[in-house]
Order: sequence, then structure tokens, then C-alpha cells
Amino acid sequence: MSTGTQPNPARDELLARVLALPASDREFIAERIDETIDHDAGFASAEVAKAWADEVARRIEMIDKGLVKPLPADIALRQAREHLERRRAERAAS
Repeated sequence: MSTGTQPNPARDELLARVLALPASDREFIAERIDETIDHDAGFASAEVAKAWADEVARRIEMIDKGLVKPLPADIALRQAREHLERRRAERAAS
């Protein structure tokens, strides 16, 4: 994703005007812009992108049905770090 760090007065003026709009208008504009972005561009192939989209849909369905309980991000990240640390320690010990 580009950060747009190069000077661009027209872009900066447009951004300032958009940010001054009410939240509902900003949301509308953001949704229209989002529709123009190729979100699959970061995947190796269309098949990989579809596989991830299917997996996301499957996980959302499991949450919606109450089959799994999502964890807050801070807890999930802490658990993942702890798991990685244990695995590294096991490898170092062997």
C-alpha cells in the first residue's frame, strides 16, 4: 500500500475536503473507493485469494453459529507468542 508521501497539493486538498465531511459521507466515499481496490493483488493467485475468502466465510459462520468463541486480539497475540516461545525452546533443547 502506498503511503502517498510525495507532495501532491491536489490530493492533499481533496483529502482535507473529504475529512471535513460528515461521517456518513466519509463512509460512503470510503466504500466507493474500497470497491475500486484489487484486494486480491497480494495473493499468489486467484485460487489462493478464493481459498482465503472461503476460509474467512467458514470462520465467520462458525462464530455466528456459536461453535467457536473469538478471542480478543491481545489475548490471541499473547497466546501465539507464548506458543512460538515454547516451540523455540523445545527446538533449542533438542
